[in-house]
Amino acid sequence: MRASRRGLLAGLATAPLAMRARAQGGAGPAIRVVVPYVAGGTTDIVGRMVAEALAERLPRSVIVENRGGASGMVGTEAVARAAPDGTTLLLCSSAHAVLPSLYPSLSWDPVADFTAIAPVAATPYMLVVHPSLPVRNLAELVALAKAQPG
Repeated sequence: MRASRRGLLAGLATAPLAMRARAQGGAGPAIRVVVPYVAGGTTDIVGRMVAEALAERLPRSVIVENRGGASGMVGTEAVARAAPDGTTLLLCSSAHAVLPSLYPSLSWDPVADFTAIAPVAATPYMLVVHPSLPVRNLAELVALAKAQPG
């Protein structure tokens, strides 16, 4: 519950950042940072921080656009179809590299259709098991899985 509250507070705390990023105008068309997930999650919060940093450094507006759905495929598809003029950016997660192996008929390729320009965040992942499982590390889990397939 505390982690959920912290996430909510972090999301609320970043809302003014997005408004300030939008308010800054300048030369040229606005830059869209497409976050292919719904608002309020980690990727959205990072996207709003990136938009704020870009808006401070560029003479144009930066807008965060949440295009959630289908594990990030909806927003990614929108960016893949956007004009390659540098005004539409995708803030993607590790799912960007995984999705083609799960869905081989995607209309976009994560390597051929996109160019990585900057890593912007790293988030820790943990592998956890129920406490009744007799393992305490990954090596023990692999050994158990091999000893008891299925």
